[in-house]
Amino acid sequence: MLTAKSESRGVRSMDGLRRSRPLLQPAQSLAGRPITLAGTPPQEPIEPAAVLATTNIVVPRRNLKPYILTAAFSAAVLSVTPIYNYLQQPNVAFDQLVVKTINIVHPQPIVTVEWAKIDSSLPALINSSSGLKIGVSVIDLSTGKQSSYGETGAFTGASTTKVVTAIAFLQMVEQGKVSLSEKLGSSPADYQLRQMIQRSNNDSWALLNARVGTASLQKLAPSYGANSYKYIGNKISAADDATMLARLYQGKLLNADHTQLLLSYMQNTNNEQLIAGSDLPSGATVYHKYGQLDENLHDTSIIKIDGRPLILSIYTAGSGDYTTRTNLIHQITDLVIAK
Repeated sequence: MLTAKSESRGVRSMDGLRRSRPLLQPAQSLAGRPITLAGTPPQEPIEPAAVLATTNIVVPRRNLKPYILTAAFSAAVLSVTPIYNYLQQPNVAFDQLVVKTINIVHPQPIVTVEWAKIDSSLPALINSSSGLKIGVSVIDLSTGKQSSYGETGAFTGASTTKVVTAIAFLQMVEQGKVSLSEKLGSSPADYQLRQMIQRSNNDSWALLNARVGTASLQKLAPSYGANSYKYIGNKISAADDATMLARLYQGKLLNADHTQLLLSYMQNTNNEQLIAGSDLPSGATVYHKYGQLDENLHDTSIIKIDGRPLILSIYTAGSGDYTTRTNLIHQITDLVIAK
């Protein structure tokens, strides 16, 4: 049995040099149990499981970047695949694919247009107004039906034809030929446009007519539906004015922004006594352009009730004071608008 001394002793090797002897370690029996040194308490062997339990094992963090890139690439391929497959079909344009993904909202019809009532009552009202030439046109945008009553020829348009000038100028803006910020007279074109429509300013009208060009106005008007329009003499019929407003509202003449701009100028004008002053349903919105010159008093409008539009153009010419003519316009409007 070895004694329990912990010091190293020098041991002379075969070459005659003294070298230190390593410290003695507990000897192991064949059974794997430690051989106990004298005066030393027995020690239990350390099992492999105990070693694992007391050791902090650090697991290296996995790099997720390749997996994220793979997932993103897969999603991109899946999203593009339907478009690619669609475009492989013969005679299919890309814009057709885009249209299929857009929810197109069309203007809704106004509360029931009672055509039978209008057809039977409106001519009688017009015929009873002696001394006046009256032209009325109604368009139901839900069906596209248009009916005209009374005088179907052209009237002196007065200020109603300022809408023709406004549309022509805004089309030129869209074509990059003019700008709303350019100076016309002493003010920007946008200011002159608003003054012409909302305040019916004739000086602004003259500036805008000159910028567009009288020949261009005459050439463009038929494309708006205003076939009866004449720049010389300022002529237009109630039916053509109504057709032009219908196309404007439907977005056929201007882009969405300029359509909304022009319609906004046709609200809260300096004369809201005519169609807008009638007994309309609560919440009705009226976009209009009135005209008053000598014996002519007109109003042409888009009326929206609960978001549903109707076009109504009323032209009157002849004898009669302003109040009497205004009351007549109210009567016509009340007859057309079903409540």
